[in-house]
Amino acid sequence: MHLFAGWARENRVAPPIVLVVDHGLRAGSARDAAKTAGWATQAGLEAHVLTRHGSGPKSDIENFARATRYRLIGEWCRAQGIHGLFLAHTEEDQAETFLLRLARGSGVDGLSSMQPHAAYPMAGFPKLELLRPLLRMKRGELRDYLAARDQPWLDDPMNTDPRFARTRLRALLPVLDAAGISVSRIAGAAANLSRARQALDAMTDTLVAEAVIFDAAGYALLDTVAIIKASREIGLRVLARTLMIVSGEIYRPRFERLEQLFDAIAAGKFAARTLHGCRVARAPKPWCKFGERTLLVTREARAATRAPNVLLKPNAPAAWDNRFRLMLAAEGARGLHVAALGERPEFTDALSHIPAPARAALPALWRGQTLAAIPHARPALAGHQILTAAFIGSDSGSVD
Repeated sequence: MHLFAGWARENRVAPPIVLVVDHGLRAGSARDAAKTAGWATQAGLEAHVLTRHGSGPKSDIENFARATRYRLIGEWCRAQGIHGLFLAHTEEDQAETFLLRLARGSGVDGLSSMQPHAAYPMAGFPKLELLRPLLRMKRGELRDYLAARDQPWLDDPMNTDPRFARTRLRALLPVLDAAGISVSRIAGAAANLSRARQALDAMTDTLVAEAVIFDAAGYALLDTVAIIKASREIGLRVLARTLMIVSGEIYRPRFERLEQLFDAIAAGKFAARTLHGCRVARAPKPWCKFGERTLLVTREARAATRAPNVLLKPNAPAAWDNRFRLMLAAEGARGLHVAALGERPEFTDALSHIPAPARAALPALWRGQTLAAIPHARPALAGHQILTAAFIGSDSGSVD
C-alpha cells in the first residue's frame, strides 16, 4: 500500500484505492479489517472494507476464502469501472505456490505458478486484470520497509494454522534452504517454466481455434482426431482448456485424471466420462461437426445445480456458474433469480437445437419456484428476451 502510494506520488498519478476483505471466517476479522482500513486512511488513501456475510464452510476453507475474496473485489471493481487490481504476492508466495502445485502433480501451467500480469481468475470480469509487481521481493524486505516507516502490520493467524497445506509447506522452506533449494531458486524455476508456458499457450491457441467449437448454449464440440495428431502436450492442453471453459473452472483438472481421459479418447473405445464438472461423450449425429469422432463436452448437470442462485437487478450485469454473463432488461421485474434449468422434458421442442445432455445446465430465470424464462429456448419462453445470458466461453476459439 505504501509502496504503491509513493509510486503514485512520484509519477503524479491518482493514488491507489485500498480494498480490505473481511472474510468473516475467524474471530477478530472485522476488527483487523477496520484497523487496516484506518492505516490506509492515515496514509491519505481511500479505503473500502468488503464484508462477507453468512455462515462459513467446514472444509476447503482456503478455496472458499479465495473465491469469496475475488468475488467481492471483482464486483466492487466492476461497479467502479476499475480495470487493474494490484496484489502484493512475494517471492515466498511464489515458491509456496510452486511447491503446492508440485505436490499435486501439476504440469507446466501449474508449476509456472503466479504471473506478474494475468487475467482475473473468475468469470464475469473480462476487463479486470491482476498485477503482481512484488514477486521478486521477499517478505523480509517488505517488513524492513514498514519497520523503517514505523508502520505496524498484522499477521493473519490463519497463516500459521497447520490445517492448511500452504502453512505446512511454509514450515519446510528453511529445511529446503539448508539443502541448497532456496526460495529464490524455486521462484526462478517457476519463472523459467512461465516462459515455456507462453510458447505452449500460443500453440494451444492455434489448435483450439481449429479443433474446438464453443456453442453459445455453453457446450463444446471437440475434434478428437486433431488433438490426438498434435503433440501430446498440446493435445492435453486443448482438452484441459475445453473442460475449463465449459465448466467455468479457473484451474486445470488434475493432470493424472486429464491424462487418463486423453488416453481413453485416443484408444478409440470411448463412451462417456465425467471430469472437472463436465460430461464428455460422443456427439449425437446432428452435432458431428468434425465427423464421427466428434466429442460433445457439456457442463455436468449435477454441478450446475450446485451453482449459487444469482439475484438480478434490471440493467445490472451479473455472472452465473462462472459460465454466463447475465443482463436483466430494464423492464424486468425485481425478485427474479437465475439458477440451472434442470431436467424439463416439457421444453424438448423449444430446446431441440441444443444437445440433450447440455439442456439441464442452461441458465433459467425463476421467480421463487416458478420458471419465468429460458434465454436459450426458441423462441425465448415467457420473457421475450427479458434476460440475456452470454456464454463466457464464446470469447474463446470458434463459436457456432
